[in-house]
Amino acid sequence: MAPTVRESVIRLHKTGHMQLAVDSNEDEFKKHFYSCGLDDSIAKWEQKSGDCFEPDVFSCNKFCGNLAVCKDVYVGETIVNVLTENEENVVNKYDALTKIAFEVLKFSMPVSALDVSPNGMYLIAGSTDYTLKLTRINHREQDWYDKKDVDGVAVSVTISPNSEAVAVGTSDGFITMYQIEDEGLNEMQKLKVISSFNKIDDLSSNRLKCAWHPHNSQLFLPSSNSIVVVSTKEWKKDRTLETNDEEVSILCITSNGQYLAGYTVTNKIYVYQTAGFQLLSTIDLKGKIIVSMIFDPDNDRNLILADCTGMMHIVDDATTLQIEDPTPKRKIQDDEEMDFDKITDHFGGDDQDFNLDDDDDIGAIKSRFGFDPSSRPVTTAPQIPPELLEQLKRPVCTVAKMRPPLSFISGSTPLRNGERFLKWNTFGQIRVFESDQSVSTEVEFHDSSIHAEIIISDQKFLMGDLNNSIIALASESEIYVRLVTSLDLDNRVWNLQMPEGEFIENIAVGTDFVAVFTRERYVRIFTASGTQRAIFSVETPVVTMAAYENMLAIATVSGGVIVHSAEAFEHQLHLDMYEINALGGRLQVLRKLRSSAIALSPESSIKWLSFTSSGQVCAMDSDFVVRLLSPSDFWVPIFEGSTVLKSETYGFWPIAVLDTSVHLTEPKIRYLLCKGGEFPLPSKNLAPTTIGLSVPLCNKEVTKTKDENDLILTDLMFSAKQLTSENMTADREEMDKLVKKHLQIVLKLFSNAVVAKKDNRAAEFIDITHGQMGVNKICTFAGKIANKGLFDKLTKVAEKRFTIDSNKPSTHSLYSHHDTIPSKRTIKRKIVSTHQQNEYDYGIKSSKITRKSVEESQDILIESQMETDEREESESFSVALNDSSAMYSLNESRLSVSSPCNPFKKSETQFSTASTIESQDFFSTLTSSVRSSVSSEISSKPQGKKVKITQSKLAFGTKKTPFETSKENVPQSISSSKPTAFDLWRKENDSRLHDEYEGEDEKGFMQFAIKQFRLIDKEEKSKYKEMAEEAAAATF
Repeated sequence: MAPTVRESVIRLHKTGHMQLAVDSNEDEFKKHFYSCGLDDSIAKWEQKSGDCFEPDVFSCNKFCGNLAVCKDVYVGETIVNVLTENEENVVNKYDALTKIAFEVLKFSMPVSALDVSPNGMYLIAGSTDYTLKLTRINHREQDWYDKKDVDGVAVSVTISPNSEAVAVGTSDGFITMYQIEDEGLNEMQKLKVISSFNKIDDLSSNRLKCAWHPHNSQLFLPSSNSIVVVSTKEWKKDRTLETNDEEVSILCITSNGQYLAGYTVTNKIYVYQTAGFQLLSTIDLKGKIIVSMIFDPDNDRNLILADCTGMMHIVDDATTLQIEDPTPKRKIQDDEEMDFDKITDHFGGDDQDFNLDDDDDIGAIKSRFGFDPSSRPVTTAPQIPPELLEQLKRPVCTVAKMRPPLSFISGSTPLRNGERFLKWNTFGQIRVFESDQSVSTEVEFHDSSIHAEIIISDQKFLMGDLNNSIIALASESEIYVRLVTSLDLDNRVWNLQMPEGEFIENIAVGTDFVAVFTRERYVRIFTASGTQRAIFSVETPVVTMAAYENMLAIATVSGGVIVHSAEAFEHQLHLDMYEINALGGRLQVLRKLRSSAIALSPESSIKWLSFTSSGQVCAMDSDFVVRLLSPSDFWVPIFEGSTVLKSETYGFWPIAVLDTSVHLTEPKIRYLLCKGGEFPLPSKNLAPTTIGLSVPLCNKEVTKTKDENDLILTDLMFSAKQLTSENMTADREEMDKLVKKHLQIVLKLFSNAVVAKKDNRAAEFIDITHGQMGVNKICTFAGKIANKGLFDKLTKVAEKRFTIDSNKPSTHSLYSHHDTIPSKRTIKRKIVSTHQQNEYDYGIKSSKITRKSVEESQDILIESQMETDEREESESFSVALNDSSAMYSLNESRLSVSSPCNPFKKSETQFSTASTIESQDFFSTLTSSVRSSVSSEISSKPQGKKVKITQSKLAFGTKKTPFETSKENVPQSISSSKPTAFDLWRKENDSRLHDEYEGEDEKGFMQFAIKQFRLIDKEEKSKYKEMAEEAAAATF
């Protein structure tokens, strides 16, 4: 079938120049193309049914006739500045989803040509002022560009498929090939192809549109009488494709590189097969002036044309081999004399090899007509052209596009309208405002009491980080550090220039150090005051990094690539954790603690890396999944940002994960919803949202799933808090909160299981809970709400559990003290009194839920504790570790700390030691009477006689215990002579305290009351102190 030009009734745009474009980064499943014209609109055309194309149109600014697509749409436009009301010539990027325009490049004259690299990294555009500019897209240096002066107006810009070279056609008739480098454009070759022309606005003038082979093996150039084929190996002319001496204006090639089409200024199209450079067809457009031409992305046998009147034309079967010559031949009249000499010349004379009179050699005759001696057709092997062989040697999938991701600052945004965030984290914001005349940087803390707002003028910074101690800013080659609090106010700011040729790519600050990553893959460590403390190299490029206190987390490219398709792949990233002892007074300034892979969603990339408010590492990928690195080296998904997006046009931007103080038992995440983009627009009126973490569990609509979510998060927070605490005493209140929260959740889940009559699930919670106190609570609760059959089953499960536990080593439990890593000093063990141990059941199986003899189990328990007690008296240790570095230590086994003290041990030295170690504060005197009474009881017994300890059976009924009976008797006078503030407070709140206390002993109640007294505010404490002083004065 011969090529045919379909009569089109589709209008693209109004009369004038327009351009067609195909997404250079499009995969094979998205078959559409774009157009833009002088009606200031952009249309996305998609073939719906049959041969019908339907557009999705959105408006743009004053169009200059240039269009390029790589996921987003790039258009050369003339806009009006809202502030100055002056016209500006820019290249705008229209977001593919939101259709919002962002300025990428600016010119003094209208844009004449542009193109964007297939990898989405570079934009190259030309202007009518004879300039050519290259800029890096989505790079931290938003205003960087390389400018080239050319000898004519750039009428075409075509970037190679591997994004490493570009061909630029100018009005002086030259086509120049440049190498694309990070520093700019490097000219490689320059060829004169046509005569110079000045009327670039004339729609019939040459467009000098080039075409690259998809395998980057050849570059096709239009010329005055043919198509020039340039080899990309040596950048020299390889051959020419004949066009009957017609001047070629526009070239296009199919996505697989099989067919090439050339439009000439005489309104003809020549279609070639690139494998053998065979001319397939010649199409006469009968005077239609074509301004843009592409192959149909859905059917590479058809051509799509845009003419100067704004109409679309489709050439069907353009790549079909045309058998007949389309040029009409003159018919020979019957009476016209035939020139047999010409016929003889055409077929050959008698003396040539085609001899019709040679009848003697029948084999020669058969051979000349393509038959062998046996009269069978001769089949010869096809000759593969060298160019096709060169293509076949190339791999189907290459790593040309698999470049490592660019380094970025977590919590920063790209430049938009002269504004951007350099950093937004838990501590504050760093904002930059730029204009043609000036630039200013604003630093604002969330807590204004730390420091007032800081404004730095006339210094341009590209990146920054801050905490409550240090503000660090950096340009490409210089760092600027400002101390928030300083002993020397005149020298609180210091600057440092990088060595020549070394450029900064990332920066992070800890409590007392500044970390800088450079393009040489150096990580430089400075103290807060500017002392160069350390430098080390990383093996692979750094993507991003974050710091917290004395910790530094660096995300690097591991070198592995997961390929999903020819266009879809993902880089595997690695997280390295370092301990920075910049001011620790140690010889080991750096210590690598952990190295682990970063978990990301399929086909996604990392977008954010930070620490939680308590020092746990968290990260987010491009699918908005936030993950937390647990102490056990697992990445736990704690929030899916996509669940809170209102529509596909919104973006999720995290700020901080909060898991300390009031957020300890209910950790939360603070974020912004970005309408119409991935990043927020810099503004002081932004209102972040703070909501609780939500693990992506199944059946979220079920009520118990919320409790299961809280149970997982509580376990996660407890394990982290256990390792980050310096010692148990320091974080006792926070640990108490987590213990109580965990037990409440378990009891609630147990209650739901009992109500739903899920006996197996209810029995599981006896094993899920930790320690005897949790089991006691469940069994007591079961006796109240469950039937007798379930109650008996649960009792047997509890008996079985403690029988198994008594025969294996003691394990850590949530309701017991855990081994902790001590601080850097030599300490002696604080012996915990008996009533303190019984409060949280520190791993001691002091009782079992059984109807057998309790004395036997206690004897076994005492024997198991004897060896531990013998070690306790002589143990002391000195460990030099920071409190937060323990979480990410390479050695997962924590330092051994001896078991808790034996409450049944009779040595008097225990209590004397405890009294000397405890701080001599007001609260220590409150329990002195309790300790003295216990001490006197033990000291009064003979030391050599073994004490037999017994315990009553666990009661599940309603019989009142002596402690419950004591609750009814409210003490009338707690202090005999001189009442303290605590005595007076307890007297007023005794009834409430007994209702809230969940224990069964008076000694434990005393500890509980002391803790509650510590939690009241200062005003209330001072009131009771005044009352105590007045009472003491009156007594005196």
